[in-house]
Amino acid sequence: MKDEIESKPMTGPFTPAIEEMRSSGQKVFGPLSWKNDYLPKYLPDRSPKERERLSTTARYLSIQSLSDLNPDLRNNNTMIFRLGKGTFALLEVSVIEDFFLIDKDLDCKKEDFKPKVDTSELEHFFLMGYGSDSETNFVNLSIASGLLQKSLNLDTTDPRISPATGKSTYTFDFYPHHDFKEINFQHYEGQVEVDALYRGVRDGRKTIFVIEAKKGAPTQNSSLAKYKLAYPYLALTKTFPNDYDIIPVYFRAWAEKEKDEIHFLISECTFDRTDNDQLYVSKLSSRSTQHLVMTSPR
Repeated sequence: MKDEIESKPMTGPFTPAIEEMRSSGQKVFGPLSWKNDYLPKYLPDRSPKERERLSTTARYLSIQSLSDLNPDLRNNNTMIFRLGKGTFALLEVSVIEDFFLIDKDLDCKKEDFKPKVDTSELEHFFLMGYGSDSETNFVNLSIASGLLQKSLNLDTTDPRISPATGKSTYTFDFYPHHDFKEINFQHYEGQVEVDALYRGVRDGRKTIFVIEAKKGAPTQNSSLAKYKLAYPYLALTKTFPNDYDIIPVYFRAWAEKEKDEIHFLISECTFDRTDNDQLYVSKLSSRSTQHLVMTSPR
């Protein structure tokens, strides 16, 4: 039965790209434009309805997790990178998980957290009930309570102000994988979104924490694409002065209503630069993780 599944022909939108990589022996496909180059050349015979569906670029080029990755790409250990202005590239590697932070690997012992302010100051976060919980709400709550500052080992719990958030276009070069030292891509005038940008001081140094926030309890299969943290990091290193440290942070939070608890899984990340001091997206890893639990003040 397994052989029958593995031998089932691919029929997805990336089938022509994977087949071309196989026949040529190349590990890289692209870069090229999804709408202007790939669809006309590699998928010319699709119906008008399907062509319209395929023209939704973000649906195919922008992924959040391993489970979002197209099955044909995932089964062939091939990662997709969006490179700005609707362009993309593919890279085949030995282990596709190299491009993802796997939630089950980040779990750690839970620790109760008592807010650093009177709980009455936090009541407004719960006025609309748990149904209003969003990534932004969870991040702001973690700051207002002092929880984020504790998890990041800041010199003080102040300031307890909302972080910056938004998106803009950036151009930068990057190396995708440590096994391919000669392969680099350019992200050209592409949109980069930042869930939260928080400024603090740690060990006397000004630090910017680039936060990618997700809501929902982690599962055996949940994950985060590393480029979701690597892209903002690479963009902002060209923006901030050298006297700032820039730290990527993977933030996940969820409510357990039956216990009136809010859980925060906060993972501070870093790039392993032991290989020629080069920064590779695949080398982003968790340096430390904390699982803090706050009781709802409701």
